[in-house]
Amino acid sequence: MSSSDPYAYFRSWMDKPRYNEEMGKLTEEFKEGLRQFMLFASNQSITRETGTMSCPCPKCRNYKNLEVSLVKKHLFRDGFMPGYKIWFSHGESESMVDYGSTSQHYIPDSVEEPPIEVDVDAANMSLYDGCKKGHSPLSAATRLMGTKTDWNLSEGCVDAITDFVKEILPENNLSPASYYEVHKLVAGLGLPYQDTSGRVPIPYKRMWYLPLAERLKRLYQSERTVGAMRWHAEHTSDGVIAHPSDAEAQKHFQSVYPGFAYEPRNVYLGLSTDGFNPFGKHGRQYSLWPVIVTPYNLPPSLCMKREFLFLTILDPGPDHPKKSLDVFLQPLIYELQMLWEHGVKAIFQPMLKHGRKTSWFDCHRRWLPEDHPYHWSTTLFKKNKQVVDSPPPEYSGEEILNQLRDFGAEKTAV
Repeated sequence: MSSSDPYAYFRSWMDKPRYNEEMGKLTEEFKEGLRQFMLFASNQSITRETGTMSCPCPKCRNYKNLEVSLVKKHLFRDGFMPGYKIWFSHGESESMVDYGSTSQHYIPDSVEEPPIEVDVDAANMSLYDGCKKGHSPLSAATRLMGTKTDWNLSEGCVDAITDFVKEILPENNLSPASYYEVHKLVAGLGLPYQDTSGRVPIPYKRMWYLPLAERLKRLYQSERTVGAMRWHAEHTSDGVIAHPSDAEAQKHFQSVYPGFAYEPRNVYLGLSTDGFNPFGKHGRQYSLWPVIVTPYNLPPSLCMKREFLFLTILDPGPDHPKKSLDVFLQPLIYELQMLWEHGVKAIFQPMLKHGRKTSWFDCHRRWLPEDHPYHWSTTLFKKNKQVVDSPPPEYSGEEILNQLRDFGAEKTAV
C-alpha cells in the first residue's frame, strides 16, 4: 500500500459500481458493505435513542438527519458521497481503523463530533496583493453572507454586489464572484440544520430547528468572544443585580451543582419564546413562535446583542401552539441534555482535505534533507508555499544550562 494512498484497498467497495449490469441488481459486495455500515451506524447511542442519523448519500452529504430506514433507501438508490471512507459523522474515528488489514475495529458507543472543514487557504490568503491585513476570501464571504441575512437580500442582489466588487478590485483578486461561491466558502464553517421526512406529502405541522452546539463552540473559537465567556465568573457586582449571574437563582443553581460551577467556561443559557403575528397590519390570522437561546456567560453589553440571540426553533402556522409547545421544544431539550451529559469539544485545528487528519502546516518539512523534493512542493502541503528553513540547532545539556543561567536558574530550590 502506498503511503500517499492509504485507501488503496480500504473499503474499496465504496468506489466500485453498485449495480451488476448483467444481473440487473446490486452487487453482493455493495450490499454487504452497506449492511456493515447500517449495523455500525444504527448501533450508535444517539441513533438508538432518536431513530435518526446523518445521511451520507451524494445529495444529503451528512447535512440532513433522517430516519434510519430513509437513510438506507437513499444509499441503496444513490450510494455514498465520494471520499467517505471513515464514517466520522456516524461515530467512527481514525484511531478505530486499521489500515494495515481489511478488518476494521469499532467502538459502537463512541460518538464523535464530525470535524469542521474550513478551507485553510481561503482563511489565510489575502484578497489581492497589498490588501489590508485580515481581509481574506473567507472573511469576505462571511461578511457578505451576514449582510444578506441582516438586510434580507435576494441571491440575485448578492450576485450583483459580488460581481461589482470583483470588477473594481485589482486584477487576479480572490474575492468571491457570485452567491454560489460565497455559499461554498461559508458552508465550510459547518452550521448544519436538521430535517425530517415522513410518508405524508403534506405535513400537518411544520417547524424548523437550528442546532445550538456548533454556535456555542464558535464562541470559544473567536478571539472576540473567548475571553468574554468567563465574564460572568470574573466580574464584581458590589451587591447590584446587573446580570443574571448576580441573582440568587444562579447562585442557588451553583450551590446545587458545584462541579459545574467550578469551571467558569461552562455555558449558562437563557431561553425565551413568544408569539407574534407578522401579518398583523393586514388582518391575516397567523401565529409565529420563535424560541431564542442566549449565553449568559457574556457581559450585558454582548449577551443581548442580536448576534448572540440564537434562534433555535421556529414554529410557524395559522394557529397558536397552545399546550403543544413542549412537543416542538423536544429537539432543543434533547440537545441540551446531550450538552449537559457529554459536552462538545471546541478546539479548532486545520484538517487535511481527504484524510481529515489534524495538521500543523509547514512545521515539519524543515527536518527533511535539503535536497528533498517536498521542500519545493507547492501542491502537496500548503498551497503555493515552499519551505527553505533548516532544522533548528540541537543543544547539549551544558549549552542549555548556560542559556538558563541568564534567568537565574543555576540551582533548583531544595
